[in-house]
Amino acid sequence: MELIPVLDLMRHQVVRGIAGNRKEYQANESCLLEGSDAVETALAFKKHFNSDTLYIADLDALTGHGKSTAEISALSETGLKLIIDAGVVAPQAAVDLLECGATQVVVPLEALPSMNALSIVLSEIGREQTVFSLDLKNGKPLEKRDQSRPPLEIVNEAISVGVQKIIVLDLAGVGTSQGLSTVELCQQIRSAYSDVEIISGGGVRSLSDLTPLTDCNVNGVLIASALHDGHITPAQWMQFQQRK
Repeated sequence: MELIPVLDLMRHQVVRGIAGNRKEYQANESCLLEGSDAVETALAFKKHFNSDTLYIADLDALTGHGKSTAEISALSETGLKLIIDAGVVAPQAAVDLLECGATQVVVPLEALPSMNALSIVLSEIGREQTVFSLDLKNGKPLEKRDQSRPPLEIVNEAISVGVQKIIVLDLAGVGTSQGLSTVELCQQIRSAYSDVEIISGGGVRSLSDLTPLTDCNVNGVLIASALHDGHITPAQWMQFQQRK
């Protein structure tokens, strides 16, 4: 399972995400470095955890307050692979993000008007560069058209239009250190689809939270606060990887 550190970008800096309450996010503080510069934070993750992939949430783009274009371009020059969520739901926006430096573009459920829109993005940039994010809050899908649908039903529909990579993320758990709430859903997805790439996260407290994800063959885990706060150290991560 790959460790994928998370950078939440807002107002040209890295901020600390807490429970999806984006209006309250403040500049990040970390035991790994001083300050909240995006490139310095990315390089700290690369140095300490040997990470080669980052998940970037462009919160300015997601909230309609501009874009973190300069920061994303600078991050792309670090050589790290960038999975970027900037609220993209249209093909040209996806192309623009790839040209800006994204390796893969996230199409988030919370912004998606329809599965047809997801299908069009897939047709434009391809399956390898498209990641569908199943956005949840307290277990309920953040779907524009119908928030009462079971999450697995949404996953089935996304896969039916060609999705091969899925993020399962409950925003209520982000930055709360309350533990993962997505394990059961990840197990259901893996049981139904053995070849789909699954990434999950939100609320990771320590390495003990990761064992259930490895047991159901999740491909990657998104972590931010536990790394910044020292609850998962580089040495611990190395030992965990060696055990697995």
